[in-house]
Amino acid sequence: MPMKTFFLALGVCLVGLSGPVRALDQHVVCVQEQLAVLGYDPGPADGVDGADTRRALARFMQGVSEKGAHAAFDALPEFSEHAAVGWCREIGNFEPRVAQLMPAAEPPLILTMEDVSPRIRGYIQRSYEDARQTFAEEYGVGTASKPVLIVAFDRDDLEQLLLRPVPGIPDLSAGAARRTAEDLCVGVERIMGAAYRHRIALCMPPEAQSKLVSYEIWNARYQYVMLHEYMHHVQREMSFDKSASDGDGRRRMGPAWMIEGSAYLAQIKSREGPTRLVSVPMLFALRAEDRVDPIPLEQIRLQDSVKGDAEYAASNLSVALLALRFGEERMVTFWRATGELGDWDAAFEMAYGFEMTTFETLFEEIRHDNDKLAQFARGEAPYDMRRLISGPGRTVRIGHANRQGGARD
Repeated sequence: MPMKTFFLALGVCLVGLSGPVRALDQHVVCVQEQLAVLGYDPGPADGVDGADTRRALARFMQGVSEKGAHAAFDALPEFSEHAAVGWCREIGNFEPRVAQLMPAAEPPLILTMEDVSPRIRGYIQRSYEDARQTFAEEYGVGTASKPVLIVAFDRDDLEQLLLRPVPGIPDLSAGAARRTAEDLCVGVERIMGAAYRHRIALCMPPEAQSKLVSYEIWNARYQYVMLHEYMHHVQREMSFDKSASDGDGRRRMGPAWMIEGSAYLAQIKSREGPTRLVSVPMLFALRAEDRVDPIPLEQIRLQDSVKGDAEYAASNLSVALLALRFGEERMVTFWRATGELGDWDAAFEMAYGFEMTTFETLFEEIRHDNDKLAQFARGEAPYDMRRLISGPGRTVRIGHANRQGGARD
């Protein structure tokens, strides 16, 4: 079945959330509770970013003497409701005794209709927990936030569940819920997924309920989708939804080809054996899909969407190529740096050592030739670093401690 049928809606919902933010922010509460346990009085754990919390956080930072840990905190944006998830995560990583105060330490909230069996709900929870474990083992990533898991077998049910209020997270707009339900459920014969900042939604064909009689069946057929969407969740948390905005002021994750290519690398971790790792033969297979209707990466970045076969093929090949050349950990570095710097281009240059536009241009030169793809992947001439770097790269993390005027929105 073509990629478009599988993945048409996997990334279409990576758009800004709308609706009022509730006063009780769960990640601010996390930081407040962590500081209190550590002996720094932030005042009541009310979920509101206030002066007492900031003073307590400053006292905590004064007591952080380890150079590496201090650098991790310095790289975060200034503390605010927007950036609290990063502070919650890094404090939990630094002080294991308060790690259990992170929302992600709790079991996920699973929303389904009442007629969905407890057995399937159990599969969903295990699928999510397996994805978290995979990310910890493969990428060294542990998240602080906990998405609501929404699973439906019908378009109207999914829309209803997406609109259900959940304490501590922003409501989803009616328009976003409607579009997601239509994209994932209408005319689709297989499981489809979408990720928002605080939600992972899955829509499955009605007949799947009777066929899911074991977790082994779920894992074999559907775990790749959970891994794909969990990567989008990680991208959102790491970057604080923080990147260039469109004309309406809504934050856009990006670039789109990096979003979906990264998710592809995550989803293949559901495979067994060597096919779960990026390799030169995998590049050649991805190139075979890409050459049908090649679309420039720049076009994908500018149109800010990955919907059809051609966009997915280009995204998957390009990010797999980067991963084979530089290692998959650089991909995680990119998403962290996007949040720290608030800039896709600077984050790419920090992670890979050259400009994003340089890679986009070079990709057009090598995507049509297996020999050139292999030479780039191996760092061989003429695709060694001397050609890639045209000037000094950005190697310094510009966190809140080095910014003028605080973090950039």
